[in-house]
Amino acid sequence: MSDAQTVEELEAQIAQRGSRFKQVIADIRAVLAEDLVQFFARETKRAFLSKAALSEALSDDQVKELKRRATEDGKAIAASIVEALADESLWHEVTTVPDNVRDLRAATPVWAQVTRVETALQSLLEGFGLADAEPVHYKSPSYFVKGLFMPGLAEHYWRLVHEVEELTEQRLQVETDAIKARLESRWDDA
Repeated sequence: MSDAQTVEELEAQIAQRGSRFKQVIADIRAVLAEDLVQFFARETKRAFLSKAALSEALSDDQVKELKRRATEDGKAIAASIVEALADESLWHEVTTVPDNVRDLRAATPVWAQVTRVETALQSLLEGFGLADAEPVHYKSPSYFVKGLFMPGLAEHYWRLVHEVEELTEQRLQVETDAIKARLESRWDDA
């Protein structure tokens, strides 16, 4: 009976971590929704300003179109990424906590979605002849976005991944020990 209670306690702790996990994911998605749009616009402007000869050759209408597309394409890709990251299974595929817990790059399925912004940006810049040979790489913001601090959120995410993994292992051990105790009792009673 006490084993079942221990399993129940572990289940409750896992469920509590699950609720916190959902909140951290929601907060990370809120940061990305804002920051990816800013990244797209910022890097488009940087490319425009850094390629003076090519930018000078663009007509005023082309510059307006570039700015419009930077805004619209940035919003569209950010929305698409944030929507894809609503799939919790992407976040649960990760089980190994990296050395750098203040970054999400080691969450490979998650980061694969985030880096789609790089491809979209490269495509826009190529269309206007402003792309570099090496695409610009997105980095998580190291500043507050919408009152949220991404390095802290990433750290919280990795801590929860670790805690859930440990609690799951503990639950499995308790269940295994209970089965073993029941089998030993049956053996002794036979």
